[in-house]
Amino acid sequence: MTLEPVTRSDVPALALRGLTIFPTMMLHFDVARPASIRALDEAMTGAVPIFLVAQKDLMVEEPRREDLYTVGTLCNVRQILRLPGDNVRVMVDGICRGRLVELKQTEPYLLADIEEIPVPEQTHNSPRDEALVRQTYDLFETYCGLAPRVNPETFLSVLASDDPGYIADYIAQNINLRVEDKQAILEELRPFRRLSRLNQMLRREV
Repeated sequence: MTLEPVTRSDVPALALRGLTIFPTMMLHFDVARPASIRALDEAMTGAVPIFLVAQKDLMVEEPRREDLYTVGTLCNVRQILRLPGDNVRVMVDGICRGRLVELKQTEPYLLADIEEIPVPEQTHNSPRDEALVRQTYDLFETYCGLAPRVNPETFLSVLASDDPGYIADYIAQNINLRVEDKQAILEELRPFRRLSRLNQMLRREV
């Protein structure tokens, strides 16, 4: 059964610089731009999700529609911590992928209409698919051995799943890849195609 996409109107949005958030992942990061802090406050106060989307050029201070990627992640704001100065540290929990339909305002914060991207049903894995999952396990284990900053629990979390889409998202969230590479993983909606792309990136990094 094909799920129909759900459109959400007037969603607070935050433009990310050098960062990509994936669905089902929890992450904390610091925010300094007033517009971004205002969007977080609006989401937290209204108990509504926020749309996090990466911007293409990190140097752009006031991003507009053309400065943003189309695919981002709809997230719940779990916590906002005020830091010394004007910065805040926020914890978010990814809900699902979303597609930016329209950026309705840029001041005093970004407000967007987005389309939730439904998760495809997981089909029975073929022997080729299962081999790809095992190959990714092996590559990620090698990567973890070469990158001491990767928490051993991260590898164990990957081993605990046989969902190709989740494995690709989880690894991409937790390793040091270029923003463009992470965005490519985020934009690939087909789980095994996503895992295959991640597999190629791991080979390059190893």
